[in-house]
Amino acid sequence: MDVTLFRRYWFSHRQDVFEFVEAESVAGAAGCTGVRSGVATFCDQGIPAFGIVDRDTHFRQKNWDQLFLRDATSLNPDPIGTRLYVASRWEVEAYLLEADQRLSDWVSAQHRKPPGPEHLCRQAVEIVLQACDSLLSAAAYFASKHEQGEAVSAGAFCDCSDAQIEETCNAHIAASPADAQEVAAKVSNLIAAVRAELPPNEVDRLAFLLQYVDTKRLFKRLVHKLGVQENPWFLATIMMRDQRPPRELDQFLSQVEAQFAC
Repeated sequence: MDVTLFRRYWFSHRQDVFEFVEAESVAGAAGCTGVRSGVATFCDQGIPAFGIVDRDTHFRQKNWDQLFLRDATSLNPDPIGTRLYVASRWEVEAYLLEADQRLSDWVSAQHRKPPGPEHLCRQAVEIVLQACDSLLSAAAYFASKHEQGEAVSAGAFCDCSDAQIEETCNAHIAASPADAQEVAAKVSNLIAAVRAELPPNEVDRLAFLLQYVDTKRLFKRLVHKLGVQENPWFLATIMMRDQRPPRELDQFLSQVEAQFAC
């Protein structure tokens, strides 16, 4: 999905300068390792290349302090020098979501029984924020599971109440080995620090939360909470129509282009 978003929906106007490719097609591997390897392969051939990876690469690598950094600029102290940019949001798909009219339009047009109910359209931003908050509450649980090498399906907690999420998470962590409990405690403290810095207005708050919430889990929960079809391409189409690519990623591409124009 990532390359299609870049190539077709967000940055088609930049294809005279950039060619967007999947790391796996070059390096035979995905993720941060694949991106690094793909960039190195191109550079060895004399082709300028840069990689973009999701923030959740730090989850896979269990870099909890990096994952929950509150200063997003600290994720990329030297992206030009390293030729690798870590997106501030959990996954690239998170840039499809913003606290604006698109969420209401999404519910209106993509509800499973269209048109979407008016009250859901009006409350779409609030419901997305609530879904983020619910999943943030489970962050320590997900980290504990990962520490034990246990995968959790993307649909976990998609239709659970906050009380059910809390009960499940607490029970699991309490029954976990000491090292997993230590990870859970560490992540809980990091999440408390994140919550302490939540911006007051909805636009900034959603952008902030999307840095720390698993995007695939969020979309699964929104399918239930908003009653929408699982079709993020609708949001991508709105962004393409309105010519509103993600500002952060657009700025990085401009930075790269300027570097090679020198």
